[in-house]
Formats: sequence, structure tokens, C-alpha cells
Amino acid sequence: MTDRNLEEFQTFMIRFLREEFPEESGPLSDEELRDTIERHTEEARPYAIEDENALAKFIYLKWLLGEDFEDLPDRGWLMGLLEDRARPAIERMDVAVEGVEHQLENETPEPAS
Repeated sequence: MTDRNLEEFQTFMIRFLREEFPEESGPLSDEELRDTIERHTEEARPYAIEDENALAKFIYLKWLLGEDFEDLPDRGWLMGLLEDRARPAIERMDVAVEGVEHQLENETPEPAS
């Protein structure tokens, strides 16, 4: 990504994170969000996730599931998917987002005590 494309991508992601995760992103400045986006971009590189669409989905999963979503024991299938270089990055991330959203929709909430 060129510097200009990177800046545009970060601006897009800041807006997206503020819309999708208002409580989590609210206390953070744009600069702090930019730093988080840069960190997540670096964390995606070992999985060969570098194009903007796939990267946006990777960052979305980081915010949806947490910083270490790749290592969650109930989502071990994600690590295999992330490491599957035979599939294009966008395809892997589309499957990951769909799978996670399906899991979250079908999780049984804990009964209130």
C-alpha cells in the first residue's frame, strides 16, 4: 500500500470502528485508533493478508473477538484458515467472518443467575 492508500485505508477503518464498536472506540483518539490499525496490519502479514478488503476483515475480527482471536480454543479452525495459503486472502477472510458471525449468532447465552 502506498502512503496515500494507507492513510485512506486507516481513515476508512477509523470511521468503521467508530460505527461498529462505539463503546470500545469512543475513549480512543483517532491517533490511538490509527496505531491500533497499524499494529493489526503488522499482525496480519504473517498470514499473507495484505490487500485492503481482507485486511479490513482481519481488523474487524480483532475488534469483534479480541486481540488474540487466532488463539482462542473454541475457534481453532480460524488458525488453520488463516494459515491456508492455497486460498486467496480475501476468500479466507470472507469464510472467517461468515463462520465467526454464524458461531456468535448460534451461541447459547448463559442464563442469568
